[in-house]
Amino acid sequence: MRERGRIDLGGLVIRGVPGLKVQLEVRKSGPIAVTLTLGDSSLQLQAFTARTESSRWQTVRAEILEGLRDAGRASEGIHGCLGAAVVACGGVGKSPRPVRFVGCDGPGWLLRGLCSGPVALDQGAADVFERMFRDSIVVAAGQSRAERTPFILRPRTWTGRGCSPRRNARPRVRGNDRPGLSIDETKQLDRLITLAKT
Repeated sequence: MRERGRIDLGGLVIRGVPGLKVQLEVRKSGPIAVTLTLGDSSLQLQAFTARTESSRWQTVRAEILEGLRDAGRASEGIHGCLGAAVVACGGVGKSPRPVRFVGCDGPGWLLRGLCSGPVALDQGAADVFERMFRDSIVVAAGQSRAERTPFILRPRTWTGRGCSPRRNARPRVRGNDRPGLSIDETKQLDRLITLAKT
């Protein structure tokens, strides 16, 4: 499943780094997310169908922030190297670890990531995860067109070839209006954030 430093998961193609641990999150519909772990930090990535403004990162980010605050979690909206983000210093759900939500809009999709652990607050620790996020390729071909539906991941051998460039693309972050990453870690977080309804 690895070639030229890349791991092809079907709906996502990610760049591997030495020591990286990769774990898929599986639901009834199949694998819908991947968690990348290095040391004490992790980045969970998930892609969704996002064809309307109600599913774009700016809207979803506001929903996440509102949900966290309604749940009594210490959180704030910030702007970092990957654009607009949400930081919850008290963690989410039962986890005391700090988390940072980021996201990026693409043509008909949204890539969301959840940084957990030191990577959420320490820019030095975040650099490698930010590079992995920027190097990720979202593969929309063959995915559901239903709004806010998680992409199904289908791990396979990397061939170095892509589909239509209008449907497959690396995230491009161009400032505060081009968000960075995000995703859900627990069932409690799923209830808190309305994005991942299946």
